Amino acid sequence: MKYINNSTLTNILSCNIRRRSSTHPINLRLSALLGISVLIILTNLQTAHAAINLDSNISLTPSIRFDDVDWRSDGATGISSSPNKAYVLDWKNVSIFQLNLGSAIIFNDFLYAKSTVGFGVIASGDNQLSELDANNNNTVIANSVNDADDGDVFDISISFGALFRIVDHSVKNTLLLIPQIGYSVHKQTLHMQNGVQTIPSTGAVSGLDSNYESQWDGPWIGLDLRFEATTTSALQFRYEYHIADYFADANINLDNTLAHPRSLSHNADATGTIFALGWREEFNDSWFLGFEVMTQRWTTDRGTNLVFPSNGAAYKTQLGKVSWSSTSVNVTISRFFLSHR
Repeated sequence: MKYINNSTLTNILSCNIRRRSSTHPINLRLSALLGISVLIILTNLQTAHAAINLDSNISLTPSIRFDDVDWRSDGATGISSSPNKAYVLDWKNVSIFQLNLGSAIIFNDFLYAKSTVGFGVIASGDNQLSELDANNNNTVIANSVNDADDGDVFDISISFGALFRIVDHSVKNTLLLIPQIGYSVHKQTLHMQNGVQTIPSTGAVSGLDSNYESQWDGPWIGLDLRFEATTTSALQFRYEYHIADYFADANINLDNTLAHPRSLSHNADATGTIFALGWREEFNDSWFLGFEVMTQRWTTDRGTNLVFPSNGAAYKTQLGKVSWSSTSVNVTISRFFLSHR
């Protein structure tokens, strides 16, 4: 494999410009989701004064979340000169404090719309960075264990669906089924700092401040179930299946053979699942308190790893599977705006 000069690189990347630009915090897809979410929230604020059959709620959900992320990239065959890079990176026990703002609207007791926006900060975590022998993609030639105590996450999701209500009048129980289709974006900015070199064993790594910015976005289908055991208490279950585009940029800041701030760039197709189980208790027609445990599992197919050396050239290798798992505990306080209860 040969190095690619800047002119050739421009042609290779032209088909990926839209995907690549999406890693920027301000992009069309993210802006559209934010706009729709704001519209749903503003509609909620007007519901109390509406003369139509429109029920809605606005919720605030603080949560604590624990994430694991790992990926590997292979070296390129046929490259005789440096740098030919292969990496394995692993983030474990990344604890995150997150705050989510949610809104839901039910029109005419049937049509349903929901939006959720969340931002979180990373409080602690561990990272391991391994550089492999690029000729066999197996032998570890350098390894460090690092802190992952910095960074942030951002999530936004919107969905539309229909509400079906099944009532058992003999025992006064109600089952709500809400099938939905939606679109979501999930971003993570993960850091590596305060490292200790273990292979070779040279001790503290001075000046380490590498990062990995990733994004998963795409459509999903799902189902919300709510079993109202009493008029005020309900058991809730939620499932979502996601089809996503995955793209990310890495900055390996202490490797002078690589460009900065973009040393590596990743693209792949991905899927994800979300499960949530919870309980909610209504105080009256205006307020309820909820508790929920949520798990997420995301993985990519094999994708593309684009390496940017410091000399301005670039080359492609294979990106192995990227995995992201997350478990969160959520507490929700919600305010109802009801037009017909």
